[in-house]
Amino acid sequence: MRKLIQSNIQAALKLTFASVLVASASVQLAVAQAPAKVPTDAEVDKIMEERYCSGCHDMAKKMVGPSFNEITKKYADGDKKANAEKISVAISKGGKGVWGATAMPANAAVTAEELKTLSNWLVNRTVK
Repeated sequence: MRKLIQSNIQAALKLTFASVLVASASVQLAVAQAPAKVPTDAEVDKIMEERYCSGCHDMAKKMVGPSFNEITKKYADGDKKANAEKISVAISKGGKGVWGATAMPANAAVTAEELKTLSNWLVNRTVK
């Protein structure tokens, strides 16, 4: 009788554990699929001012680098997460050849959180 009770308890624990794993996986999937919060223009303006982005980029017209509107148009379609990552790498490590002969210098002063804010803003905003 004791073995039967132990066996039933073990089976119940396995079932409970499996249910917790399934619920956890469901929550993780929902979070991963949730759209990123689009940062406000005010949040981005503050970062762009502190990190000197507007020295080379304008909202609507090409300067040394492409306008923010051009960047959004290029990266708004497709896999937003992958596109945001491409933008983050270009900001933090620099790049060349994507927008012509002028290279994008690395901006190592931009923090990881600022990179996330800028790249999410660029791929998720609506160009007016």
